[in-house]
Amino acid sequence: MRTISAEDFLRQLGFTTGKDNVLGACYYAEFVSNQTDFGTPEIQALLYAARVPSVSNLPRDLKSLANQKYLKYR
Repeated sequence: MRTISAEDFLRQLGFTTGKDNVLGACYYAEFVSNQTDFGTPEIQALLYAARVPSVSNLPRDLKSLANQKYLKYR
């Protein structure tokens, strides 16, 4: 089975906002890359590898997504 790159994955999702890209990167880390434990540095690295615009406040976006119950964040 061929593994899709983070760049191709996020491009296919077609997200345009930073928070959506963060959520897509989290999904990629957990389900495509099988990383069960990831945090801000890993998500930042995935966003950089995917060549999406940098997120201005990644920890804030992660906490916001966790508060909305889209993901678990410590």
